Amino acid sequence: MYLKSLEMVGFKSFAEARIEFPNGVTAIVGPNGSGKSNVVDAILWVLGEQSTKTLRSEKMEDVIFNGTELRKPLGMAEVSLVISGLDQVKVEGQNGLPSQLSEYQDLMITRRLYRNGDSEYLINKTQCRLKDIRSILLDTRAGTKGHTVIAQGQIDQILNASPQDRRELIEETAGIVRYKKQKAEALRKLDATQQNLLRVRDIIAEVKKQLNSLERQARQARSYQVLQQEARTLEVQLLTNELLRLRGNIADIEQELETLVGQESEQTAHQARFHAELERIKLAITDAGLAINQRREAVSHVEQQQAQALTAAEVERNKSELYEQQQQQALEERERLSREQAQAKEAEASLLTELERLERDCHEREQALGALDQEMKALLQQRAAALQEEERGRTDVLNLAVLVANAEQNLVQLNARTEEVAARDGRLAR
Repeated sequence: MYLKSLEMVGFKSFAEARIEFPNGVTAIVGPNGSGKSNVVDAILWVLGEQSTKTLRSEKMEDVIFNGTELRKPLGMAEVSLVISGLDQVKVEGQNGLPSQLSEYQDLMITRRLYRNGDSEYLINKTQCRLKDIRSILLDTRAGTKGHTVIAQGQIDQILNASPQDRRELIEETAGIVRYKKQKAEALRKLDATQQNLLRVRDIIAEVKKQLNSLERQARQARSYQVLQQEARTLEVQLLTNELLRLRGNIADIEQELETLVGQESEQTAHQARFHAELERIKLAITDAGLAINQRREAVSHVEQQQAQALTAAEVERNKSELYEQQQQQALEERERLSREQAQAKEAEASLLTELERLERDCHEREQALGALDQEMKALLQQRAAALQEEERGRTDVLNLAVLVANAEQNLVQLNARTEEVAARDGRLAR
């Protein structure tokens, strides 16, 4: 496996640079400050170096190009390293690369860093994790540690290294570091699995403790479901019975309502008859008033005749000298007229008496009519109370029937009185 090229954009002193590594290159030479160490830092950085001390910087953002007098500073640093000869990479007779990279001959590893601290890793321009890059480098025996990159002063450290450090170097050269890391990773996973098994055992023990309680709760829940179902069935039955009872009550109420409606119709008919009878009584009273006026006119006519008779007597007296022969007749006529006047006065007194009696009768009829009006109002109020208070309806109807009977009796009496008044009016007229 060989380095093919290195491309740097905004890394340290390289704004833009591309270095090709052709076959046979053994060294790169140059004066001090030309950037040879920055090239090594770029290779270490793109392979995943995280130590700023190794990169000879105070912080990671220092690797970004800060600009010169002729160029502006950049906002990110990007380094791409192309490795060739992947078809020669074998581990124990098998291809050491992942299956998705085994078909490529070249491998491009890219790392980017932005000034806000965000970083990206790419393999063949596909975003990936640092762990993926380190896994590939373990297969190729390349990386930021070990003997792949040896800086100044590290050769003396290797020569003077302890047996443990030399063993690590030899193991890395032999390619068993990858297996040791896999073993350590497997041991960590086994330890984590063991811890998980312990927790699972604890959970199982706890669950077994709770199993009896849960079984009791399950039995109680099943009993509760059975009881709840029975309660629902009973509730449905109760609601059904209540519904049937309410329907029966509704039917009874509707029948009773029809009965009350019929009674209301009868009461309305009775009320109409009462109004008709009342109008008839009012007409009778009006007729009686007309008869009384006629009687008053008759009395006035009698008085007028009396006045005429007095006038005629005066004329006869004035003509006594002229009618000496008829004096006796005039005297007789005068006596007759005096008798007629006395009779007229007696008739007038009788008519006045009869008029007073008729007026009293009219007053009594008006009082009876007022009583009937009050009874009618009471009947209307009782009818409204009967509609509002259903339970007391029957009693109110009975009371109303009694009142109606009394009213009919009063009407019969009034009719009898009216007939008497009519007979008296006939007699008076005669």
